[in-house]
Amino acid sequence: MKTNFDRVKAEVGAYEVSRNAVESAIEKVAERYALPSFLADSEYVSGTLKYVAIAAIYVLNGVRGYKSVREGDVSKEWNDQEIDGRIRVICQENGLSPDRFLTEKNTVNNLTNRW
Repeated sequence: MKTNFDRVKAEVGAYEVSRNAVESAIEKVAERYALPSFLADSEYVSGTLKYVAIAAIYVLNGVRGYKSVREGDVSKEWNDQEIDGRIRVICQENGLSPDRFLTEKNTVNNLTNRW
């Protein structure tokens, strides 16, 4: 069984994000669009694809602006242009306007030992 969490993670693609980030995005979508049954561990149904896409965009928007994150001995780097491109693809595939989701963000250069 694929869950909403699984589908959002798949939409996020190669960008490594925490489970908490995905669950938080799903909760925001559920609250914003009044979808009480849209839960991270609920079974994915095709009628919720638009909401899965929006949750994935929320996750990706959460990492925009970070140049690098270091967690112990592991360092991760992101490229804002690639993230913006992924957001545009998700929007195009789901009939959403990228202008609605791509907003200016303050740049944070490093989140060393954020956790």
